[in-house]
Amino acid sequence: KKARIRGPRRKVPHNLKLPRYIDIPGLSKLLNRTMLDVTKKGNKIFDWWPNATFKTLKKTGYRDVKSIVLNFEEAQAMCKAYDRDAHPLEIRPDPEEGHEPIMLPRPCVVSIMGHVDHGKTTLMDRLRGTNVASREPGGITQDTYCFLVDVLGNPITFLDTPGHRVFTSMRDNAAFLSDLAVIVVDVNEGVESQTLESVHFAVEHNISILPAITKVDDGLDADPAMRPRIAELTSAIRTAVVDAVKEFPKYPQAFLTDLKDSVVLSAKTGWNVESFKSEMNAKLHGLTMKADVAAMPYGAVIEAFTEGGGRGNVITVVLWQGSIRKGDYFAAGLTWGKVKQIQTSERKIVDEIPPGIPVQIMGVRGMPDPGDDFMVLEEQDAISIATERQCEQAYPNQPRFVEEQEESIEYGSGELLELDELGEEEDSDLEKKLNEQQWELGSKENPHLVIVKADKQGTLEPLLAACQEPFVNDKDEKVFVQPISSGLGAVTKADVMLADAAGATIQCFRVKPPSKQISGLIKSLKVETNLFDVYFDFLKNIGLKVT
Repeated sequence: KKARIRGPRRKVPHNLKLPRYIDIPGLSKLLNRTMLDVTKKGNKIFDWWPNATFKTLKKTGYRDVKSIVLNFEEAQAMCKAYDRDAHPLEIRPDPEEGHEPIMLPRPCVVSIMGHVDHGKTTLMDRLRGTNVASREPGGITQDTYCFLVDVLGNPITFLDTPGHRVFTSMRDNAAFLSDLAVIVVDVNEGVESQTLESVHFAVEHNISILPAITKVDDGLDADPAMRPRIAELTSAIRTAVVDAVKEFPKYPQAFLTDLKDSVVLSAKTGWNVESFKSEMNAKLHGLTMKADVAAMPYGAVIEAFTEGGGRGNVITVVLWQGSIRKGDYFAAGLTWGKVKQIQTSERKIVDEIPPGIPVQIMGVRGMPDPGDDFMVLEEQDAISIATERQCEQAYPNQPRFVEEQEESIEYGSGELLELDELGEEEDSDLEKKLNEQQWELGSKENPHLVIVKADKQGTLEPLLAACQEPFVNDKDEKVFVQPISSGLGAVTKADVMLADAAGATIQCFRVKPPSKQISGLIKSLKVETNLFDVYFDFLKNIGLKVT
């Protein structure tokens, strides 16, 4: 048997750059040491370090040593044990010294926000010359649509948001990305809860506001009571803005002073839409948005979803600075990837895109959340940022921070108490108590278990968030629901097997019907599956409804 030939050990520099959070594989690679060596060193430095063999490590709550995460101070102590100095690793979108900016005008980003069924998508259709509203399931918007539209010679990126209360995060993200918020108000319904919420988000993110009162189909002169009604609604919007400014006093005074009259129009008939365009252009002209196209590309994620036909995971992004090119590496939230394809809102494939224009990008590894930042970096930097953020998220959830462990464990000494040592008497008493308490299905102690599947990350999050609060059934009783799994795309075999094992139902929002094989498995295991296209029908199979 030939001896294994090892090359010379890579020299580790004396000064190391460490991220804010790092796992054991990452630290081992930086120190050029084996994970076993790092584990032994960690056990000598930290009292909490699980002193156990790989076979018994799971009993300490850790899956394996790879799941141990250290913050910068802890990793710095580990480096010191190896006679190495550690310094913070900082990767920022700020320009480097000597950078010469190239400032060019960019399309302004305008979000269309307001209460549900107040005519936001119809207004968007009037501006684009399309008819999206008529094709919406249930006649309501359930996505954040983004388009680049030419308005009186000026390119503007529009974000059309849903108005239902469950889609709060979508409106918040849209305001965060925007330069101007168009607050749409139905002249008949008036200012409602999501109208006030939209105003709140606009003020919170320091963007200008343009109130638009819609559904005035016959004009102002058709009804004598119309003008007083318009004045009443305009006053109500201004009051809402003033109230929000009390909470966010850094809101620019110029935006508040500029908030005078509302634009009155009818998106259905087209009455006064040209005045709305002129008013919007005048508001945006005062903002004079420019971007440094030579800076490091930096922007935000609007939406993330999985698409068939070989496209895989796709994200919709818009940049504030820099340009995206095909082949660039990027970090987006907890994920990273390489730009394989860039597609505009007009479905055109391009190789490069400047700031302010929404595009779909293929090539992301994982699924970021809407509102996550997007940065183009070198490959290793992109991986480092994504890994650091994943470690940051995992750090507080480690077993060493859990106050009450299921088993009694003594870290550092290597002494592990087996479950058998707890005694048969205690186990039998516990089993007896559990059998005595038969909780009703839907109660807080015995909630309905569900597996949630959706077409996009932006629609999955609101459905999961809705489960955080109890629902109310037809008898005005509180009913609790607990998601045990979630994901994007069609139902998989793993989803069906988990639902069968846990006694859960599968809730599928706008995903493709299960394949023939999966449908047969669902039928044979009698797993209850609810396919729905309108969020009102979420949980309808168990007698609940989202209101």
